[in-house]
Amino acid sequence: MITEKPWGHYKILYENYPSLKVKELVVWPHQSLSLQRHRFRSEEWFVIMGDPTIRLGSHRELLETHILKKHDKITIPVGHWHQLSNFTNYVVKVLEIQHGEECEERDIERIYSET
Repeated sequence: MITEKPWGHYKILYENYPSLKVKELVVWPHQSLSLQRHRFRSEEWFVIMGDPTIRLGSHRELLETHILKKHDKITIPVGHWHQLSNFTNYVVKVLEIQHGEECEERDIERIYSET
């Protein structure tokens, strides 16, 4: 099942409740997910298509920017702030692997809305 979001959509490909979930994220051109962090899980993002920009850091004020390419990956540790953006004119697809104590949407602390 595809879940629509303002930035694009995602589909859950695999789930082993409560500690593992695999999603495919599709981010439309010039869209971003919210700046967020998780208390109970880490994530790994593998770029399937496009050139996403990732902001990542343990402190909201000190985020590093990473521009990824197809086949690149990045690890998001538990508690780290992160944001995926697509500043290009093309679709970005990312495989997201969540693992930890709880892989549920309620484990998201957002700074601002997904617009």
